[in-house]
Amino acid sequence: MKGGQDGMNYTFYGDLLGVSSYYKLGTDIAYSKLNLYYNITFKTLETYCQNNQDVQVLMFSDSMFMWGNDAFEALRQLHRVYRKLLAHFLFLRGAMVARKLEIDPRFTLSNFKKTLPKDDTLARAVGLEASQKGARLIIENDLARRLFQDNDQWLTHDGYIGGVSLHPQNEDVLRRICPTPENDTYEFLYLWPPDLLPLEGPEEPGLAHYSIKSDLEETGRMLSKGLQEHYKATIQLLKRCKQRDTFTERRLGREPQTGS
Repeated sequence: MKGGQDGMNYTFYGDLLGVSSYYKLGTDIAYSKLNLYYNITFKTLETYCQNNQDVQVLMFSDSMFMWGNDAFEALRQLHRVYRKLLAHFLFLRGAMVARKLEIDPRFTLSNFKKTLPKDDTLARAVGLEASQKGARLIIENDLARRLFQDNDQWLTHDGYIGGVSLHPQNEDVLRRICPTPENDTYEFLYLWPPDLLPLEGPEEPGLAHYSIKSDLEETGRMLSKGLQEHYKATIQLLKRCKQRDTFTERRLGREPQTGS
């Protein structure tokens, strides 16, 4: 079973970190950050959503919900969203779980809407998102097993190292999914080039070569301990991306795109 062909249903929930602290600095500052967050996300996903009517995206305040039938393609699209947001120091922390969000139809009024989930899909996504720090994209264990169902060797670090030369379908996505450092769930290594889909804009070359690390470190030094944790976790993610990039490219006989 592969991607959209088998109905690899998913639900993604994301939360833009640090919004409350921006409101403390000023309503206009928070609005500017949220406006940029909305514009980047919309422009990045616009064509994809227009061409795929099964995909639903909902943005409310600092939250983002996305669900559909093809988890592989959704990860490719979210890869672009995450990269572009981080280029503007917008930290999206999110989680993707198995099954598509379904809403129980209810009697409503024009000025009274009800959105009642039919099962625990949304609750699982929200709970998993909150379990980690930093601009991360966490993937539920059950969904990871479904994604790796034809190549379950890559479900562990040692399995990937021993089977790095394998070339399964959707390997561009699968190579970027690995266990978290705690080995309790999975994360998506979205800062590992080359890009899954084309990225536009002058900031992307720097991101593609990991040069944002020094800027993240410098900014993090100026923040409180609580906010520093998100920066540190994001920097550690970047290091893991670079590590797997370097190992994979060298083991496959290619030159790693590590840059500076």
